Amino acid sequence: MMSLLIQITTETIYHGVPVIGIPMFGDQFLNMAQAVNGGYGITVDYNLLSVDYLKEIIEEMVTNESYTNKIKAMSKRYRDQPLTPLETAIYWVEYVIRHNGAYHLRNAGMDLNFIQYHNIDAFTILYGIIFIIIFILFKFNY
Repeated sequence: MMSLLIQITTETIYHGVPVIGIPMFGDQFLNMAQAVNGGYGITVDYNLLSVDYLKEIIEEMVTNESYTNKIKAMSKRYRDQPLTPLETAIYWVEYVIRHNGAYHLRNAGMDLNFIQYHNIDAFTILYGIIFIIIFILFKFNY
C-alpha cells in the first residue's frame, strides 16, 4: 500500500512493483486509475474496507501474475534509456554552461509584459464586445 503521490507512482514503475492503493484525495484517484487501467494496480474502496476485503485484494494481487508481468514490462521500458538520471542531469547542467545560460530554452512566458501575461488585452476585447451588444440591445429596445 502506498500514499499514491506521483513520486511513489514513478518509484513503483521503476522498481516493477504492483500497487494496492486506497485513494483518499487529490491526484491519488487519477494515479490509481492509471495503475488499474495499466493492469498493475488494484484500488481498494475506503468505504468497503474490512479485513476480509483487504485479504481478498492482497490474495488477488499475489496469486494473479498478470499484475507483476504488466509492471515488470513497464519497468523494463521505463529503464530503457540511453543515460542514467544522474548522467542526464550532468549533461543538461553542462549544456547550460556550454551555451552561456541556454536562453534559447527559456519559457517564452517569461518575456511577456503584464498585460499579455494576465490576458488583459483579450479580456478588454471580450468585455468590449459584450458591452457593445448590451448597449445595442438596450438602445433599440427602449
